[in-house]
Amino acid sequence: MKSQLKTPQVVVITGGNSGIGRSTAITLAKAGYKVFATMRSLERGAKLREATSKLDLDITAIELDVSDDDSVTDGFRQLLGLTDQIDILIN
Repeated sequence: MKSQLKTPQVVVITGGNSGIGRSTAITLAKAGYKVFATMRSLERGAKLREATSKLDLDITAIELDVSDDDSVTDGFRQLLGLTDQIDILIN
């Protein structure tokens, strides 16, 4: 049987700094997904940073305000500079 390397699926979660968004980001990172958590202000993502540090998870925070078209464009431009795929979007 051939051995296949499995690349983790890439997940983008909006509202990733609190509540359901943060919980979902942590759960999926624990399950082996590559997670990008977007938030209106990176400065307000302290709880996500704290959780990722404590649990040694790889979650990348991206500044993105879904109510601002320019912010969405800039955020996804930054995101696509870090990965060449997006498999799942949770909005």
